[in-house]
Formats: sequence, structure tokens, C-alpha cells
Amino acid sequence: MIWIFCLLLALVFSLVNIIFLKKPRTAGNVIEIILLYLFVFQIGLMSFIAFIAHVFRGPEIAALVGWQPGSPFQYEVGMMNLGLAVLGFLCIWFRKEFWLATAIIAAVTMAGCGVGHVREIIVNNNWAPGNAGLGIWLQTVLVPITLLVLVYFYRRSVLKTF
Repeated sequence: MIWIFCLLLALVFSLVNIIFLKKPRTAGNVIEIILLYLFVFQIGLMSFIAFIAHVFRGPEIAALVGWQPGSPFQYEVGMMNLGLAVLGFLCIWFRKEFWLATAIIAAVTMAGCGVGHVREIIVNNNWAPGNAGLGIWLQTVLVPITLLVLVYFYRRSVLKTF
């Protein structure tokens, strides 16, 4: 479960950064740190791993999801994941509106994937581990909601907007 590894990295790096924080530990500063590492690891690294998986191990990933291997969708999904990875990594240098835009595209993409997985279960009775596992639900529901909520509070407390 790579998503757990990426989430743990985000949490460990956040915790270490918060412990050694030289600025005051305000809610805004803590949220900013947590968001940064969620963007870098949960969006950046996780999406980069998905890019590699879909582009270079397409048939294996298709089988894991319960789909037919050999479809060009694998490459397209991989490229979309590469785009998300780039956005996640760029969050290191760009903040403010960039974080909002990154959270929105990540949330829309992940939620859309979640709807696709539910559709596969309902229409095709697809209970393959890569389509209906716990990680899929957490990645397509919990992560987007968490990002959007944290971005909201970050903007309210640090940027004084929203």
C-alpha cells in the first residue's frame, strides 16, 4: 500500500518540522506545514508513483484494477498523474493561490476517480483490489476532503481570505 507510505512520510515530516519550528506554533503555521507535506508526498510523490505504474507497468496495473490490459488509457492516466505530481512538487516553492488550484484539481481528479470506481462496482461488479480496496476509498475521498478543508483554514488563518 504505497498510499500509506506516502501518508506516513507526510505525517512524519510534518511532525518533525513542527517540533523544530522556529516560528510560533500558531494554527496557521501548523496547517501550512501539514499542507506542504501532504502536497509533496500525497499528491506529488503518490502521483509520480502512479505515473510510473500506469506508463511502465500498464498491463499489471490494469489487471489489478480489473480492467483489460493494453488500452491506451493507461498512458493517458499516467500523464495525468505526472501532471498532478508536478503540481504537488511545485507546492514547495509556490503557495497561496497555487495551493488552492492544486487542491481543487487534485480533489476533482480523485473524486472523479472515486466515482469511476463506484461505477465499476455497480455496473460491472468489479471488486478487484485496485478498484474497491480501502486504499482506493481513502485516496479518493479522505485525501481530497482533507486537502480542501486544510486549504480553507490555511487561507483563513494565514492569508486572511475566504
